Amino acid sequence: MKKKFSGQIFCLDLSNSISYKEKKNLIELIVANGGKVSFILNKKCNYLIKNNENDLDTYKCRTAFKFN
Repeated sequence: MKKKFSGQIFCLDLSNSISYKEKKNLIELIVANGGKVSFILNKKCNYLIKNNENDLDTYKCRTAFKFN
């Protein structure tokens, strides 16, 4: 069975308002579905996951926009 996120790399940009348990559950969900999690944003990342859509002026967001 093909996994949903097979070969996809996700970078997380989550604020401190998200609990450790919620972050851990998100990471486990991504990995269980074949994805990889990175906390460093580079050109290999396919997705940037952010919990606050109103705060787009972070280093990771600006870098993601540069990388398209």
